[in-house]
This record gives sequence, C-alpha cells and structure tokens, in this order.
Amino acid sequence: MYAAAREGGGGEQTLTRFRDAKNDLFAGHGQRPIPIDNRSDFSGLHYYPYRPDLRFTATPGLQLCRQPILLIRPAVALSTCAARESHYGPDRGG
Repeated sequence: MYAAAREGGGGEQTLTRFRDAKNDLFAGHGQRPIPIDNRSDFSGLHYYPYRPDLRFTATPGLQLCRQPILLIRPAVALSTCAARESHYGPDRGG
C-alpha cells in the first residue's frame, strides 16, 4: 500500500488509491480498530479534500544538537477503556 503510493507519482489519483486501500483495510482486516458493533456500518474514513497547493517535499537528514535538550512536562493521567487510569510523564513511564 505504501510502496504503491510512493511509486504512484503523486497527485489526486495516487492519493485516492491510497485512501481506498486504507479503507479496505479498515473494513476487512481482522485487527481493524473499529468496534465490533460498528463494523457493519463502516463506510470509510473521512478525509479532507485533495489540496495540491499544500503538498511539499522534504529531504530527510540527521541534525545534531550542540547542547542536550531537556524536556520537562507534567505527568498526565488518562482514563482507559478498562476503566482505570494510566499515568504518563517524568518517572511515570512516559
């Protein structure tokens, strides 16, 4: 799916084929993230319209920092579907 998108040459047709393949995965894959009760109603993901003016090309590369960056963030508690909280942040596994 991703290889076909990279080789597709870009453009709206390539994007449409990629989105169709992704929808097929969501509709039929055994590990799809759609709840069992909602699977029969799935008609596709919702996408923004194709906008060629927002397309850009990037060149990946390695950029080294001269000084280490220290990120300090507060711990966050998130409710999970198992009706319990998971904690993320410094010294909390996040």
